[in-house]
Amino acid sequence: MAALTITAANVRPTAAKQRPKTYEVGEAITAGQVVYQDSTTDKVYLADAGVAAEVNAIGIAITNAASDGDFVLVVETVGIEPGATLTKGVMYYLGSSPGTIVPYSDLIAGDTVVSLFRADSTSTALMDVNNTGIVL
Repeated sequence: MAALTITAANVRPTAAKQRPKTYEVGEAITAGQVVYQDSTTDKVYLADAGVAAEVNAIGIAITNAASDGDFVLVVETVGIEPGATLTKGVMYYLGSSPGTIVPYSDLIAGDTVVSLFRADSTSTALMDVNNTGIVL
């Protein structure tokens, strides 16, 4: 398998109990990308499983944003359509390319394991971000 191919226009929360939140970004973000919040600037950047300072994912962007703009992020445990074709029952993780979502088999040595969601159909998932701290 490979990183999910995201169609940004198709990324959206699916649950009535959604908890979107607006953040300021420090770089361009596209809907469907995984992000973390920098503790120094409070701005949001693309998360990366291969970079220790960038692994604390806080969620998946559901809108696009230019650098220093604002965007909406899905946080907490909510349903999401991540804008890609999923394999039902498969867990997906933060990848080692900035902002990517991958199945576990695509993680490599040195990546930190950050689970994002389990697909409950071929198009929807239940988000439950877990920054495990485990480095492969």
